[in-house]
Amino acid sequence: MNRGLRLSLLTSALLVTLSSLKASAHTIFQEMYVNGVDQGHLNGIRVPDYDGPITDVNSNDVICNGGINPYHQPISQKIITVPAGAQVTAEWHHDLTGANPSDPADPIDASHKGPVIAYLAAIPNATQPTVTGLKWFKIWQDGYTPSTATWGVDRFIANKGKVTFTIPKCIPSGQYLLRNEIIALHAASSYPGAQLYMECAQLQITGGGSTQPSTVSFPGAYHGTDPGITINIYYPPVTNYTIPDQKYQAKNLLRKNLCHLKETKQEIIFFMLRRIVKPERKYGRVKPYISITNISILDLAIGTIRRPASQHQHPKLHYQTPRSLPFSKPAGYLRSRHKASQN
Repeated sequence: MNRGLRLSLLTSALLVTLSSLKASAHTIFQEMYVNGVDQGHLNGIRVPDYDGPITDVNSNDVICNGGINPYHQPISQKIITVPAGAQVTAEWHHDLTGANPSDPADPIDASHKGPVIAYLAAIPNATQPTVTGLKWFKIWQDGYTPSTATWGVDRFIANKGKVTFTIPKCIPSGQYLLRNEIIALHAASSYPGAQLYMECAQLQITGGGSTQPSTVSFPGAYHGTDPGITINIYYPPVTNYTIPDQKYQAKNLLRKNLCHLKETKQEIIFFMLRRIVKPERKYGRVKPYISITNISILDLAIGTIRRPASQHQHPKLHYQTPRSLPFSKPAGYLRSRHKASQN
């Protein structure tokens, strides 16, 4: 038997074994802390009695669970007050009794590799039963770290089932659902195989701002064909992993987080220019180059920078096009230099 076939058979056997693990490997988000203060066990969170996963990304169950895994009764009516900008910790365990140090599968079985994610959605009443039609925005994620070959779930287990993230300080005050999620990929080589675990906490956010983040819908944000949903994490070895929700990746390309950058045209232009300008030292002075290709992209996206670049810049910046563009460089470049405005 050749080596490739042997590896393939071993991988298949491993996937079958992992996909048949008992429910003791699963997990439930069941406790929350605000700036380190425990809000109480099962308080303010819609928790199911059963810790099973959701595998159909097109099901309404991916919103807040509670369908094939009915909610524990009575459902908590508490709404947890959270100041905008506060640190929130979500605590997970494999059943509703809480932490169990004697259980090797608590908070989740170590085989369940994958990302941990947090979303928010504004809602008229955080205790209302209907959660369909809400608009969700991602506030935090912890995926795969190639340098250490570790996953968000590995760090989650090391921290005894706790993940901590910040509620954006710039979002409007009001009532929200916090959707904390784990995507386990141990059996995700075909769809449906990825196991999604999620619960929703009921929040009242105070002292917020006015930023309206880009949003997605559940179901709809994930697809069975997404490389973050259907992936063999064993063979070939993972070198890169894309967390699902591509809209989040694209919309947040220009900013470190939701509150990092106000999306005015001028601020986006200069934020991008800092990444486009490629300095070159000549005669002891820095002469940056700006990629024509990137300027074209900005022109299309923002409609402020035009070609040829000459009189449409910030009043204190002028970009001069040389007589002969150095077309030996990839895509061509505009030589530019900064000088005081003559206006």
